[in-house]
Amino acid sequence: MPHQIEITRPGGAKNLLPMAGETLVVGSGAGADVMLHAAGLEPQHLRFVRTEAGVRVEPCRPGASVVVNGEELFCKDLAANDVVEIVGLRLRWLPETKAPAKAAPVRPAVVPSTAPAAEPQRPEPLRAPASSPRPVRVVARGRDAAEDSERGDRVRRRTKSVGWGPFLAVFGLVLGGAVVAVKVLSRSTWPSSPSDYVELAREQMKNNQRERALETLAFALKDATGPVREEALALYASVEKLQGEFAIAPKVDIARQELGLVTRFAERNLRDKPTRPAAREFVRSCDRWLQRHRDVCSASEDGKGLLRSLEEQRGRFVAIAAMDEPDTAEDVLFGARAKMLLQWREYKAAMRQLDDYLVAHPGDAAVTSERETMLREGEEWLQGRLRLVDQLVNRGDTGGALRDLRNLEEWSVLPQWEPLVKAYRAKLPAGR
Repeated sequence: MPHQIEITRPGGAKNLLPMAGETLVVGSGAGADVMLHAAGLEPQHLRFVRTEAGVRVEPCRPGASVVVNGEELFCKDLAANDVVEIVGLRLRWLPETKAPAKAAPVRPAVVPSTAPAAEPQRPEPLRAPASSPRPVRVVARGRDAAEDSERGDRVRRRTKSVGWGPFLAVFGLVLGGAVVAVKVLSRSTWPSSPSDYVELAREQMKNNQRERALETLAFALKDATGPVREEALALYASVEKLQGEFAIAPKVDIARQELGLVTRFAERNLRDKPTRPAAREFVRSCDRWLQRHRDVCSASEDGKGLLRSLEEQRGRFVAIAAMDEPDTAEDVLFGARAKMLLQWREYKAAMRQLDDYLVAHPGDAAVTSERETMLREGEEWLQGRLRLVDQLVNRGDTGGALRDLRNLEEWSVLPQWEPLVKAYRAKLPAGR
């Protein structure tokens, strides 16, 4: 019998598959010789390779490993009944078996004797034992050799006349076994038609295996026709849409967090008696949010809900904000001070707002005074935050220190404060 693999599934069902070629690839993709479907199985997971010593099992993906008899290995030359485990499946190796060769007749050895030669005696005629059904035939040595030679000539003539017949017969048996195995497997629960693959893709979607579902549907579409093809195409488009939403989900989460800040500002400043400066700052916060997140949220169902919520809130206060009118000193001061209420004080945005107003109104005493106060208090606040960064470095939390330092540089550090930050950044490991 040729090399075979006994495949046992988690439920106990077994299939026997012959290995006729030099390699046999096991996986979930269309390129595999043995296509199985199980959670976690790669399109080309592992392969069996013929070697001079027998057969070796190895992973298809570089750097991966295989589990043989419970041991995780890079590869292994298999022995009889070795069990390869992959994602709940058990593949037992059954090596090729050959019929035992017929033993040649053993002739008694002639051992020369060193004893003095005895006087020749007349040999007694041989008789068959009483229990023997027929008489024993004794053949002289010379005749035995002649028959051996004649027998060898007959074997050589028979081999020459037969030629490749036996080899073709063996090949036919192996091929027939493979066909039978395929027919047996086609009657199993493995997918065997485009509609089966569509159903398998649905199950993969339920298990959040979107990439595998796309591969399965692509395989189904090769032969699908009519309603099955339409169903496969619709499902393929649905999976691709989910893939796109999954890819932008982290960006939508950031948009949701920032929308929470905007909403809390409205609850704190616009709940009872909304003023123009507060409404103006709120509308500008909404516009900044839309500039950063509109495109991402438009491509996601969750994001579209965030867009609707923000636009609804903005619409309630846009009339009070009177955005078509120029800023007053009161508007600018409220906006700059509001930026100091966040965890990372937005000194950069606040100073830019004050400076833009002072370009048009250079003699405004209230705005000028507020700017000087922010610079003085801001440097003290920054030094306090930098001391916290230093404490993180001393505790060995260089990741936390780097994160805080980056936030300060993004939101708070003015050009005149950069020398203070430079000394703290030098304490972090090089390249961070």
